[in-house]
Amino acid sequence: MFRVECKVGRLVEIHVSALRTTAEVDSYRDALSATCEAVPGRLVGCADLRGAELFSPEVADRLVPLLTSVNTKFQRIATLLPIVGATFQMQVDRLVRMAENPARKTFRDPVEAQAWLSVVLTTGERRRLEEFLAEGTARGR
Repeated sequence: MFRVECKVGRLVEIHVSALRTTAEVDSYRDALSATCEAVPGRLVGCADLRGAELFSPEVADRLVPLLTSVNTKFQRIATLLPIVGATFQMQVDRLVRMAENPARKTFRDPVEAQAWLSVVLTTGERRRLEEFLAEGTARGR
């Protein structure tokens, strides 16, 4: 499952624990699109995939056009991956490369993701990013 929210400023918070079907990817796309349309200007995203699992080939194939479609809406997007799970890490790294957006990076360390995003965030957005990342850590990710 997933959750897409914008609680403070232009910071889009994305939690993904599972995307098992193409229908779930379509729902994810709709939620992300609605958030992108609701918030004016260029956004900053943080996608927490620390609790996610390997995507099926069909799901992965559906994710590439989705990632590409939002490239112009985001100033930066950090995708946080679990420390373990080399296959999943490689899969997401490949999807990010295929999205062809140098403003999209993957991280294994939340502190590094936070530092990279903080450069373009307001004080309030930085505080919320810290809370968002701590929420994922508290859930054992």
